[in-house]
Amino acid sequence: MLRALLVNEYQSGKYDEETHPGSGETVGDSILDRFGFTVNGEAFGYEWVWWGVLFAVALCIASVWGSVFSLQKVRFETGKSLAAHMMDSADDDDDEPAKEVVLDFQKVNLTFKDIHYTVTSSITKEPLPLLNGITGYLAAGKMTALMGESGAGKTTLMDVLALRKSSGEI
Repeated sequence: MLRALLVNEYQSGKYDEETHPGSGETVGDSILDRFGFTVNGEAFGYEWVWWGVLFAVALCIASVWGSVFSLQKVRFETGKSLAAHMMDSADDDDDEPAKEVVLDFQKVNLTFKDIHYTVTSSITKEPLPLLNGITGYLAAGKMTALMGESGAGKTTLMDVLALRKSSGEI
């Protein structure tokens, strides 16, 4: 990589002045030759390409070997993931048992029937119905999924049920 940068810089034309009048050798060629970046007077030798390919392949093999070794040591021998392994070492300082948090609240079922929500258009001043006759039941202590395609009104329904809508008519 260093060789590519140096050859690119010194062959760019910035160093095209002759070192000695009439010699035909430029300052850029002289610098490359002085530091050993030319072979038989040529700065562009294909043997450097093969050294670069060899280095890249060796780096890939070393990376894969390092990953396999790390995963074997951490994940398979301990039975934990990499993140859990790091978190457990930080939690070892605390010898106190975890406290359970209990929130006192009364479980209720939520039922809604025939919900309509209409807003006024800002352009035509006509009423736009966003929710039309929505009915539902949410059981206490049960997870419920509200599903629908983009723009179907899921967020609008949740905002209306939570009484967060300040405009329009419910």
